[in-house]
Amino acid sequence: MYGYGTFLELSNKADTLIQLVTHFNDYSEYSYEDGHLQEIISKFYNLKTLKIYPSCYGPFDYKYHNLEVLQIGYILIDTITCIIKSSGGRLRKILINEYDIYEDKFYENTLILIRTIYENCPLVEYLSLIFSPSNQHFSEFEILLQTCQRLKVLLLETESLCAKKRFMSGEKLSHALVRSAPKSLREIGIFYQFKFSPKTLEEFSEGWKGRPAITILAPDHDYKEEKYTKIIDKYKVDGVIKNFLCGFLIDFIFDY
Repeated sequence: MYGYGTFLELSNKADTLIQLVTHFNDYSEYSYEDGHLQEIISKFYNLKTLKIYPSCYGPFDYKYHNLEVLQIGYILIDTITCIIKSSGGRLRKILINEYDIYEDKFYENTLILIRTIYENCPLVEYLSLIFSPSNQHFSEFEILLQTCQRLKVLLLETESLCAKKRFMSGEKLSHALVRSAPKSLREIGIFYQFKFSPKTLEEFSEGWKGRPAITILAPDHDYKEEKYTKIIDKYKVDGVIKNFLCGFLIDFIFDY
């Protein structure tokens, strides 16, 4: 198979390869037989940049001590946690288009993921993250915000919620960002079940005053309704909101 054969040839240069960028047009190009392809990828221990689309499965022994850029289409939460733990503290970009939200231990694994990031990634500037909207998760999330002082772009998702809980999780998120976000933050993405009500959007914008203008990214076209656009336009004039863009995570994540 073409994908597997190419990676097999690259494995002969594992000592010197520092950048791996792949894009498979469909899964037929990606050999999962016996996990051979994943095993080969795990041998590229000198990588500084690893970009794989659509996906990177595990579990395998991924140890990239020099890794600075990690962009993957789809990955298991425990696999990304293992990669981050071995990264050597150099990661500047952790951008995942889709985490597995159906893992059996989603609650525990996302808590571990948040902790792993703030314990191992002091230099991170671009981060996409998924977690449960529990009080414990938000407490850990605020520690991450306070620890990772170079964050420029933060893209956030949570698990499937009913409409009422979507607004409640959006309110919690707003309060956490206003209290703890670093001054470096320039873009916030609120995707998949996080949602600001008009009241929360206004409260967030008031709380953000005095910081550099923020760009907000969101998939929900409800934000184009007048009850939202009036608030957005008001805070654009005040220099609080730089831009408000509607689109899905995949529309933005590979632009960074």
